[in-house]
Amino acid sequence: MQTGENEARSLSVPDRAHAWLLALLAAATAGVVLFQQIDLLDYRLWEDETETIVAARMMASGARLYDSIFNLHGPLVFLPAWLLALFGNPGIAGYRWAVIVLQWTGLAVLAAAPMAGAARVRIALTMAAAAAMVTMLPAILGHTFQYQTIAGIITLWVLALSVMPAIAGAPPSGRAVSVLTGMLLTSLPFLAVSYGPAAVLLFAAGMHRARLWPAALGVALGLAGNVAFLAWKGSITGYLAYHIYLNLRILPAFMPRNPAMAFISGLLSPEGLMRWEIRRGLTEALWVMGPCVLLWLLSTRAMDRRLPSWRACLTFLALASFLIRGSGFQATPFWYGILAIPLLALGPATALVVRRPWLAPASAAICLSVAIIGGIAQRPVLAARRIPPTTEFAELVRRLTAPDDRIIAYTFSNYQYVVADRLPASGYFFYLPLQAAYNAAPALGVVIDPCADIRAVRPRLMLITELRLYGFPRDHHDGCLGTIMETDYTRIDGKPYYIRNDLMPLPALGGGRP
Repeated sequence: MQTGENEARSLSVPDRAHAWLLALLAAATAGVVLFQQIDLLDYRLWEDETETIVAARMMASGARLYDSIFNLHGPLVFLPAWLLALFGNPGIAGYRWAVIVLQWTGLAVLAAAPMAGAARVRIALTMAAAAAMVTMLPAILGHTFQYQTIAGIITLWVLALSVMPAIAGAPPSGRAVSVLTGMLLTSLPFLAVSYGPAAVLLFAAGMHRARLWPAALGVALGLAGNVAFLAWKGSITGYLAYHIYLNLRILPAFMPRNPAMAFISGLLSPEGLMRWEIRRGLTEALWVMGPCVLLWLLSTRAMDRRLPSWRACLTFLALASFLIRGSGFQATPFWYGILAIPLLALGPATALVVRRPWLAPASAAICLSVAIIGGIAQRPVLAARRIPPTTEFAELVRRLTAPDDRIIAYTFSNYQYVVADRLPASGYFFYLPLQAAYNAAPALGVVIDPCADIRAVRPRLMLITELRLYGFPRDHHDGCLGTIMETDYTRIDGKPYYIRNDLMPLPALGGGRP
């Protein structure tokens, strides 16, 4: 397999007609992909996403993460969210535009991966990844602004810049790239502590001895930067309590069984393959088998070996660690990482395109067709799940409150804060059963009392609905919150809206603030 300058020189004069056709197809694909990304700006309301947005807006107003703001997620996702919140309330679409920018950055990194190969093949591989981003990833919420998406894009960057070149036997990348990948990998656990194993494995898989010190510098810079942001805009003690302790000790009791463990225990049970866990486990295994086989085959082909290298094995384990909670939206980093695996075919594909120049534009035409057909096929799904531009409660809030008034939307209705353009009256701006369980036995003295917050702020309006989290209901009518609802608020027309007693009776429709 040719590499380096000799390969670049042999491919420097492509067939002009094929080159122009490939350029046109690439431009058309870019246009189609951007159109579909814009079409996804209001597809599917996801409360985990709005949870991040609301917490960031509270941070922009002066509140501190994990101190006066409760959240289970890692702090890094709030850095870009907070920066956007400094400019007001851009809404869900504004945050998803940030995801679009990150996706295009990932595609640019994919196209510029430091590996030997023809530009024509790079363009075709990048087009295939772009088509997958808008036709496959939306099904697992890969277009939404949440920590899984950002972790996925970081994984794509690291695989393209460091890991795939190392598996293919490319020379060590520049020192700046080593520093950058060290920073990125150190940042993964600050999105979710469960990404720690993947960060370590990917670091080892992409590391060259000659670049150990630049990579170590990147790790130090990434660690210092993330800790500094956490200490500046949040609480380190609160981070240990809410992100580490609560996720590791409280959350598992409220979650369904781990799919992998359910699969293994199901195999050993008398019911055998009739169990739902077995069927689900087999389905997920088959779903991820294709990408894993692709990694196996391409890694052996790239290095002319029968067995994958140790780097490929570590990469497989890193990607597999992203599947610990299943292959749905929690596995978004896995599916973003898969987009980088075809880079291992860059060298062999280049040799093939040299012999058959028409393959590059033909592959590009297929990618364009997939993007168009996939976009057309998913339009009915997108149309059926558009995010509503407003809600009944938000309209009521705008009519009965001023912009600086605060509200409550329980149990898990974070979109109400965004669409009403109001901040929460409590750091517990949502209230799930696991939070009540944590408050019963808080760690490190870190606790937020929602009832104390509500009594202090006395929000004019509250939305109180019941939510069953994986079979665990939290009865809002028990305890202090139920007392507040019964003594200080009046329910409106049998709906889950509660208005402060001193504001009754309600003003006539069309009236201003009482």
